[in-house]
Amino acid sequence: MKMLRQLKIAARTSACFALMVVLVFGLGIFSIQQLHGIREQSLEIENDALPGIALGDDIALAVEKTRTTVAKMLATHDLAQVALAHTELLEKKAGFQKAVEAYDPLITEDDERALVEGLKSTYQGYIERAEKVYKLINENQAEAGRALVWGEMKAMAESIEAALGKLEKINDDSEAESSAAATSVYENALIVTYGVMFLTVLLTVLLAWRLTKSLAVPISQALHSSETIAAGDLRPSAINREGTDEAALLLQSMERMRGNLSQTLTQVGDAAHQLASATEEMSALMVNSNADLVVQNSEIEMAATAVTEMSQAVDEVARNAVTTSVESKASSVSAREGQEELNQTVKSILELTRNVGTASTEAQALATRTLDITKVLDVIRAVSEQTNLLALNAAIEAARAGEAGRGFAVVADAVRSLSSKSSETGQQMSAKVDIINNAITQLVQAASSGADQDSHSVAASEQSIQNVLERFQSITGRLAESADLLKQESYGIRDEMTEVLVNLQFQDRVSQILAHVRDNIDSLHAHLLQASQSPDEAVAIDARQWLARMESTYATDEQRRTHRGESAAQLDSQEITFF
Repeated sequence: MKMLRQLKIAARTSACFALMVVLVFGLGIFSIQQLHGIREQSLEIENDALPGIALGDDIALAVEKTRTTVAKMLATHDLAQVALAHTELLEKKAGFQKAVEAYDPLITEDDERALVEGLKSTYQGYIERAEKVYKLINENQAEAGRALVWGEMKAMAESIEAALGKLEKINDDSEAESSAAATSVYENALIVTYGVMFLTVLLTVLLAWRLTKSLAVPISQALHSSETIAAGDLRPSAINREGTDEAALLLQSMERMRGNLSQTLTQVGDAAHQLASATEEMSALMVNSNADLVVQNSEIEMAATAVTEMSQAVDEVARNAVTTSVESKASSVSAREGQEELNQTVKSILELTRNVGTASTEAQALATRTLDITKVLDVIRAVSEQTNLLALNAAIEAARAGEAGRGFAVVADAVRSLSSKSSETGQQMSAKVDIINNAITQLVQAASSGADQDSHSVAASEQSIQNVLERFQSITGRLAESADLLKQESYGIRDEMTEVLVNLQFQDRVSQILAHVRDNIDSLHAHLLQASQSPDEAVAIDARQWLARMESTYATDEQRRTHRGESAAQLDSQEITFF
């Protein structure tokens, strides 16, 4: 059995069937050899014993015919009949010689050859005496011939008959020996053939039994092992796995599979416990993050309201700047026309002085509103710093969560980047507002100083009025430039406010993403908890469906690429891609 298990199934079956073929072929060769022996004995009987008997009978018949012919010569008294009998005697002599010549090739023993030679010699003597009898009859000495026949020739005839009897006995014995030998060969061949057939059948049955057992037993063991594994029993079994055939390799492979399954299930259990612990920690972290997000959402709403108000104030400043610019241009035209009519010019200068006062008042109001803008920017900067801290804490917790927090880490990095950008934008806006405020202050001071000087020098002289007009033109030019600068800065502030609103909206979206992440983690924790408590009733996690559901909650293309593991080119650090 062990020797058969060392062979592959194909080699094993080929060897067994080849051995069966050899047994059948050997049985056939042995049967052919036995048939060949029987054929040799039959040929010996056919070519030796039977022809010897037949030719011996021919010799005996020729002798008897010769004696009959001699008797005929003695019985007739007609010389013609005697001559005819003599002719017949010669024919019988030729027949005897022919029979003896045909018998000579069949002689195999010296005794038989000596007997045949003696028979030939005696027959020749008998013929010579028959010739003598023939002469005596022709010489009318029939009585002398009769005496020769009944005397010496009778003794020769008896000697010939005795020799023929011995020759017949030799042929009969040869035929009996050949027949007995053929019978013995047949009986031996029959016995040996039956024995070889029985041995062949026995070896074939034994070989088939061993072959069937070498195939059926390991396959049955493999089936039992697979059913045991399918039933969930992963304990080591005592099945014999020795051998190098396919069945032994299958059993060894199933044993390795059982060990791998057991190790895998153990690792899965450990991983499930670790994941459950990490999920609990993440859930607690998400609860805290949710509370922080609620506070952050409230602050974001306040910041959005403040930004909206500041945007309205900036729009109003822009409108006032446009109005101031238009009025300054109109005042300049009026000043030039006032050179033609001095009195009208004085009145226009007075009116212009009042307009300058009004513009100074509005500029002061604008300076006050820029202070409000500065306060709003301080609030935005504070919100950005707090958001940056929250994003940093979220990134740290995502790193602690490992693979499960990759998407959350990407979102936290994006939030931190936006917070830093918002802070930088607020600082830039604050600096620009300070510049505008200083320009407005200088403008108010210059306008007030110019208006006072002009109102004191109106009555002095026309030259003073001309100086006032020139100075006023210079002031109106500067005021127009300041108005244009203020308008451009207001547009820039509005764009920056819009970007701040976008950032705030993105932060709101981040809070929604964090809520989705928390829900997914809670769902995963609940599933793992159920699986650990009731392993038999637990439903297997469909990873593809679970990941697809997580992907449906993502807010940016960066999250989707990270989720799919794509190595796409990274976007610019200041570029944000929405849905």
